[in-house]
Amino acid sequence: MSKYIGVQTGTALPPPVPVGKQTPIKQGIGRADTGDDLESIGTTGTKVEHNLRQPNLVSSRQQQSVKLQAPPQSYVRDDVTTLDRKFATGIWAKMCRLDEHQQTLYDHGWEYYERITLPRYKVGGGKIRLAEKGETEVQTRIYPLFDCSMSMFSDFGISVSLYFSTLLILSIILAVAAAMNVPNIMMFEGDSWSDGQQTLRSSSALGDLALIGSAYCDQTAYVECDNCDVSKFKDTRYVESATSPGTYFYLTNTCQITIDAVLVDFATVLFLFISIILMGWYQRKLAVRFDEKVQTAADYSLTVHDPCEDAIDPDEWADFFSRFGEVACITVALDNQTLVNLLCEQRRLRLEILLQLEENSSYDEKIGFLNEEELGCFEKLANGINLMKGLSLLHKELIAVQGKLWEEIEKVSKSGGYPTTKVFVTFEHEEGQRKALNALSTGLIAAWTDTSKNIPVTQRFRSKNVLKVEESKEPSATRWPEVHISTKKKYQERLLSWTLTLAVIIGAGFSVYGIEKINTIVAAGFISLYNTLIPILCSFFNSLESHASEGGAQESLYMKIAFARWTNTAIVICVITPFTATLNGVNLDVDNFVIVKSELLFQVYTVLFADVVSYPIYRILDFGGVLNKFFLAPFAKNQAVINNYFQGTAWSVAERYTDITKTMFLAFFYAAIFPTSYIFCLASLIFNFLVDRYCILRLWKSHPATGTQVATISLKFMLVSVLAHSVMSAYWWSGFPFDNLCLTLDGGEGGAASQTVQTPLGQVVTASGTYSYCDQDLLKNWKFPALPEFQGEHQWMTSEQATLVSITGIASAVFVGLIFFGFFGSGIFFSLKHLFVPAYKESGQDQNIPFSCCRGEISSHIPEYKVAGFDHPFIATSLDNLDLDLQLSWNPTKNETFHDWCLCSDEDLGDLVPKNAPRTRSKLFAQTKYYPPNEMGVYKIREIDNLTDGEDDSK
Repeated sequence: MSKYIGVQTGTALPPPVPVGKQTPIKQGIGRADTGDDLESIGTTGTKVEHNLRQPNLVSSRQQQSVKLQAPPQSYVRDDVTTLDRKFATGIWAKMCRLDEHQQTLYDHGWEYYERITLPRYKVGGGKIRLAEKGETEVQTRIYPLFDCSMSMFSDFGISVSLYFSTLLILSIILAVAAAMNVPNIMMFEGDSWSDGQQTLRSSSALGDLALIGSAYCDQTAYVECDNCDVSKFKDTRYVESATSPGTYFYLTNTCQITIDAVLVDFATVLFLFISIILMGWYQRKLAVRFDEKVQTAADYSLTVHDPCEDAIDPDEWADFFSRFGEVACITVALDNQTLVNLLCEQRRLRLEILLQLEENSSYDEKIGFLNEEELGCFEKLANGINLMKGLSLLHKELIAVQGKLWEEIEKVSKSGGYPTTKVFVTFEHEEGQRKALNALSTGLIAAWTDTSKNIPVTQRFRSKNVLKVEESKEPSATRWPEVHISTKKKYQERLLSWTLTLAVIIGAGFSVYGIEKINTIVAAGFISLYNTLIPILCSFFNSLESHASEGGAQESLYMKIAFARWTNTAIVICVITPFTATLNGVNLDVDNFVIVKSELLFQVYTVLFADVVSYPIYRILDFGGVLNKFFLAPFAKNQAVINNYFQGTAWSVAERYTDITKTMFLAFFYAAIFPTSYIFCLASLIFNFLVDRYCILRLWKSHPATGTQVATISLKFMLVSVLAHSVMSAYWWSGFPFDNLCLTLDGGEGGAASQTVQTPLGQVVTASGTYSYCDQDLLKNWKFPALPEFQGEHQWMTSEQATLVSITGIASAVFVGLIFFGFFGSGIFFSLKHLFVPAYKESGQDQNIPFSCCRGEISSHIPEYKVAGFDHPFIATSLDNLDLDLQLSWNPTKNETFHDWCLCSDEDLGDLVPKNAPRTRSKLFAQTKYYPPNEMGVYKIREIDNLTDGEDDSK
């Protein structure tokens, strides 16, 4: 018999918090409706008794042996399915020895994965159009992997469309850059550079062969140095004479750079700079075209950021904005986050309790069900430290949450309601939105102070408030839990998250430095591992920030990941690697000395190779998803848990952008001395395109339809990569021959003669001439730009090299000015400008399609709150005045309705706010209202497609 059978008595209860009906549980468990009869719920084979006289009681979760029902939702049949599902429900299910009951649940989980998680398109209509999740009215299919065009990604949001278009455009740019650098690759591997790099060619190691065509140099000799100190050189860069103890000879590199290599590299920098600027211009045009191809709520909506706090009536806002055009929807958001969080937490706790209830268990939400004495020692300890929450602890948390709900509602009732924070206005026509934005947009100072000469009294809300308005973000990109956060608190959160990010970056840099002292290959492996962990760490730090839109959150996340990855890959490698190990390294053998691979170039190759091979393979193998779908889901105890394992792998467009810009930055940073890095970068872009295309269609969760913020900031980071290319090229050319030795006396007439030095390890023949120590590293000496004037007393540059360094150094300074003032400076300028003048500017053409005619293709701003463990978001507003089929982008599954996901129900509020007091309830939640159009002209899907784009994009 189960131990969860007792009823604990004498429990101190908070004020009465009747729960009414049981929680509307999704994912196969369903909800028990109030009534005298008993209702079987879901497809798990379980039953929940619900007694109207004891509305809080759930008892006798008894396992039924009846045949399981088919999925209750009627989908239009689709014979197309994934290979994963066929294997899992066939061969794999037999290998796992699943019984009929488990197989049915497992198959329903795959059905959920294909119908809800994976993107599907509507069959027919001539165009591939994204279907709503759970679409049942028309036939839908999983997106094809090969027979589809690039234009289909416009349905996934502008950010996703721009990401894939960026990959294609950058691939073309990198292919041209790689072709331009073929002469340099051939020069470095030719006989004129380092005797054909025979040391690399004779090696069988992939890492050695990959360095062929780089600036690797194995032409060296030992020379005498008058003022050299061995402490300034690595032990592999000098030897002690066996015949003259205390006499040291130092290794010099005899490879010298030529003008042709510098000119090719300089031309490549110019090409990359111009190409990426043109790509940015093209992407802006492309974003407008993507926006025009798909009608979204952002085309019809605007957001009021500074409404009057007591203006909660949608009709008042509709009356005000109707002067600009016919209003379709109004959403008045309130500062009710505490209440909504408590309601969501109540739902989550009820779900966890329901999932943990065992057979023959009794549970009363007001009293409890467990005796603490019946818990084992481990369970008591786990409950006490919150390591593993059992039923007893979950029940206590639920009672505490309900007590806080009571207190919150009491507080709000006394204060008269929540204040208004934002208002979302959706017009029936795009023209209405544009008229309103053109008429009401003003400088930020005027909006803050409610003083503007350009906004007449008739266009001020309540004749006083100069509204701060802007075009709305997409509904799916709105972060409703954070729309009410003040600007001051947002900046405080950003300061904290960036402090943590910088601490991790610095800590990783010191870690790599310490590991590199032990083993170079291990250090490179740590860099690759850290690059994999960076998105996880930065995502956690970014979660500490509040953003009103997903686009803003993605932009902030992008900057954190980009800085961390750039620092960890290119910059840390450069800092920790000794300057004299740039072109080669030395390994002393018992008989002679042998030149081995460059420490610097080898680490660069290792990271680039990981970008090309390791990371794409890691994503496509999807270890977390495989574990959930093939090892955990088959043995889950009910449908709700199984469906949780089929949610798909979370991903971020910001992380994907940083992945490609990180590879670009690393390749450009070392391109002058490692021109084959262009080929590695090109291969990485192509593999990323193919792998990410597969992942978004078969493995990943749906991504919020964010805008162009990440693409815009990514363009700036790409230009910074080109800037790094230009600046570092000047330093690389100035550093040759990377040995910190300057010739002071050659071996000509009257000069130093060649000599043979007896070393402890064998005979070493030295070159003629006398050398002096000179620090050739202008970068670490903080000299900018790299110019020959900074050489100091000892000159190591040849006259030709000095001329080339002057050209590239001055050019790098010019690039710094152009990129900083042209892009970052312009951002500062426009930010100051918008304090005084409006920032709004029309983009794209009015498609002349009414909002109400986009049914099934659009949504509007309805407050929705996503909670882990639930299929759909909870709706934090009354559904009485909404057109749910038009305004929501998802459909309830199984036996549920939208009301089961509404937090305004009796089930959530109980007797806290009586149902016969609707005015009181209205003050607790956002006010939303849909206004049907005066003249409804309904277009068919094909007609809308023809209006947005006459071309057939199905191919």
